Amino acid sequence: MSHTCKNIVIHCIDFRLMDQLFDWLKNEQMVVDTCDEVAVAGSIKDLVRPQNPGEAEFILKQIEISARLHKIERVIIMNHTDCGAYGGKSAFNGDEDEERGHLEDMRKAGEIIKNKWTHLEIMLVLANLNPNGKIDFRKMA
Repeated sequence: MSHTCKNIVIHCIDFRLMDQLFDWLKNEQMVVDTCDEVAVAGSIKDLVRPQNPGEAEFILKQIEISARLHKIERVIIMNHTDCGAYGGKSAFNGDEDEERGHLEDMRKAGEIIKNKWTHLEIMLVLANLNPNGKIDFRKMA
């Protein structure tokens, strides 16, 4: 087995994501066996709006290690709706505002990463947690 992989996935630690996230990565993106994983509360929130010293650096260090050791080509940044680290749904003025807020943060994170590693492709994904427990994964532009 090769000691390289093509992707790193940065997502939230929320347990509600796990099963469907790995199914989506495997079946839709075909990357589950070729990805490093970083799970942090709020996903990339601490990268774009760190509250404490070292929070942004922690996320960047994980990408640096993955790029150096595993020769990744793509960073998949995934935020999700109703994220507790963001304050849940009540922190936003409706679904559109929530989506806009997550997309803005993901884009900022992508820019930060791209400025350090220009060769990496960035994929933004918003996981919409539905009341019925189903998650819709949407690639964002």
